[in-house]
Amino acid sequence: MDIEQFPKAGYAAIDRICDYYTTLESRPVSSTVKPGYLAPCCPPRRQKRARIGGIIEADYDRLIMPGLTHWQHPSFFAYFPTATSFESIIGELYANAAPHPGFNRLLALPAYAKSPPSPDVLVIYVTQTHSLGLKAGRMLGLQVRALEVTAEDMFALRGSVLHKALTEDKAAGRYPFVLIATVGSTSSVADHPEVWLHVDAAWAGLAPALPAINAAADSFTTNFHKWGFVTFDASTLWVRDRKALARALDITPPFLRTAHGNAGTVIDYRNWHLALGRRFRSLKLWFVLRGFGVEVLRKHVSQGITLNAAFAALPAQSDTLTLVTPPSLALTVFRLVPPDVDFKLDLEKLNTLNVAFFARLARRPDITITQTVLKGVFCVRFAVGAARTTEKHVRAAFDAIVEEAHATAQPM
Repeated sequence: MDIEQFPKAGYAAIDRICDYYTTLESRPVSSTVKPGYLAPCCPPRRQKRARIGGIIEADYDRLIMPGLTHWQHPSFFAYFPTATSFESIIGELYANAAPHPGFNRLLALPAYAKSPPSPDVLVIYVTQTHSLGLKAGRMLGLQVRALEVTAEDMFALRGSVLHKALTEDKAAGRYPFVLIATVGSTSSVADHPEVWLHVDAAWAGLAPALPAINAAADSFTTNFHKWGFVTFDASTLWVRDRKALARALDITPPFLRTAHGNAGTVIDYRNWHLALGRRFRSLKLWFVLRGFGVEVLRKHVSQGITLNAAFAALPAQSDTLTLVTPPSLALTVFRLVPPDVDFKLDLEKLNTLNVAFFARLARRPDITITQTVLKGVFCVRFAVGAARTTEKHVRAAFDAIVEEAHATAQPM
């Protein structure tokens, strides 16, 4: 493709994108094809000649699109929202037009920077947080300890639980050095400054509580690609002391040295993470923040919380559904509980019933939601956040859930 052909292809791509969003609500939320469907569609031999313009794009519609689950669909309520916007798409286009390695999400502890203990005695604490803590421990060869949280405490970490764990580990010669917490756990660590507190607010970090939480943590991360109109991926990291992080990761050979870097007048972001370079993600975030403004972002987050509150109020009107935990921001966790009182007392039977309930929901093409397990209780997650979701879609989703709940509980 030359510079004369590029504008035509670009206009055609924009038209296809606009058509996609115009027809998005009428499409199935989840993929309707089976795994491996694409392999028989591939040519038996490698392509030797360039494809004529339009053929690749047509193949995208014909072959790729059927295999996609549409995370921007207004009836997508699974996992967490995955955001995008036309502002972000434009920013991504500009970033791709001027690629560079970007020299200029990990944890560090200043007290151990010069003489760290042996890795076999270092301990990472986690709670009801993302699997990143377990993965980090496996990659780094460190011990990972899950701290106990209870439904009575709304799965928040108690300071007494943390203090007990610290006392036990220190007495055993271990060094707990970091706690990976979710939103709501920060007050537990205030009396233990030797522990680096990293708040994993990947989804909830754009909620109004952000400033207060950020002030209490050593590091804080949130994903603008979940609730912030920015196309995947755009994970942001704040650190209270960036110099501590850079000291732990700084390896600067002569060929990477610059006059500004040596003078300390620029920030070498390559020293903030493992990779030497990274994509120009900040440009699309810049387009979004300027294109929308703070008030629109706040309104979008508030709308998600309001819609979830409307959904969370509906199970009370049902004789088969109940909330497992109080609603949290734009997330509701619920399960099927039949009206048979004796059946409620048998957790194993209830879990088996809910597995069957979720299996019915997962087969529906008109909504997408996910499952989880909390303290041995199998339940269903409902997360609001797609930009095009309205109360109409929330109520339609609840009607579908009630339909499958009755169908599942019928044999009982």
